[in-house]
Amino acid sequence: LQGELIPGQPPTDTFFGYLTSLIFILFSMLLGAIICADVISSDLANSSFVLYFSRPVRAFDYLLGKFAGLTLVMWLFCLIPPVAYVLVMLGTQSGDDFSGGLRILGKTVIIGLVTALYFLPFGLMMSSFTKSKAYAGIGIFMSFFVLLIVSQIFSEDSDKWSLISPLEVLFNFYRVMFNAEIATGITSAQVGGSIAAFTVIPMAIVVYWIYRKGAGK
Repeated sequence: LQGELIPGQPPTDTFFGYLTSLIFILFSMLLGAIICADVISSDLANSSFVLYFSRPVRAFDYLLGKFAGLTLVMWLFCLIPPVAYVLVMLGTQSGDDFSGGLRILGKTVIIGLVTALYFLPFGLMMSSFTKSKAYAGIGIFMSFFVLLIVSQIFSEDSDKWSLISPLEVLFNFYRVMFNAEIATGITSAQVGGSIAAFTVIPMAIVVYWIYRKGAGK
């Protein structure tokens, strides 16, 4: 770690470069899309809902089981590698002042947790819209990239358009966590609001849909 991070300036440590290279974000998005694509669509295709809800299985239990399994997989690839990366950097740094490194470690844990959960609600929602896992996977990919393209086109008029792109929002979240500059006219509160909207709204749709299925409607 190369010393303290300077508020308002892009951090110079290599870990920040690892995050903001977009490789980490794209990998997380691809992983989320792949594992979410057939989670609900396969149950639709083979009518497993009839079996699940003919037994004392509540819609909440069904959804919790699905989400917990997906979260575990995402944590393995989105939380453990960044944390291990920082731990290695801490173990190889010179000097005995680890306060700055420990702060980065804490921020890394938060980033890993948020990233692991970020793409799951949208992926589950898309998986619940079709019986084909191929269509679900394609729908997830296309949704992300279409939003990214639209945000880049209209960002020339206003940087706030970047808030509609899940990838750009996550990128800005990393910058907020590391006290780096974000686009002009965008606040950290707006970034947080975009993250909440992208996760809460799709999850609410999935919960409503699953409860309808559980009620036989």
